[in-house]
Amino acid sequence: RLIVFKPLLIKKLQESYRGVFAADPWVVDLRKKCPHFYSLGCHLAGLSSSELAAVLSTLENAFQRRIKSLMETALNASRVSVLALTSRLEELEMALFRIGQSERTSLDKWFSRLHERLEPSMVAKQTLELTARSEAVEELARKRSRIDSAQLGERN
Repeated sequence: RLIVFKPLLIKKLQESYRGVFAADPWVVDLRKKCPHFYSLGCHLAGLSSSELAAVLSTLENAFQRRIKSLMETALNASRVSVLALTSRLEELEMALFRIGQSERTSLDKWFSRLHERLEPSMVAKQTLELTARSEAVEELARKRSRIDSAQLGERN
């Protein structure tokens, strides 16, 4: 016997909420209503449902519209003005907000010359080490060649 599973969309993804997100995605307090809003959408993407295309479109549009002002705030806002925004952010948005603030702090340090010494990336370090090793091997080969030529000259 075949059991058919038909997932029902949770309230936050039903048509009434999709209409709210279409109008203004900042109206909904995602932290309170659905703290893992985008993660839930990613898990739903693997299912098949008649409403799923509309849900995924809503998730995508909400993310695109929210991320722009989220990053602008993360990069340009003072600590006081941030509290109202961060209290309404979903988990993914909060992580992105922290990254934006961290990058802004790094940029401010760089502008004010308070940054630490710039370090090359691991790839650059490994490339430098390999180059130094190959140059050392080439130098040894040249020395060996000179010694061999000198020994041949002495024999003749």
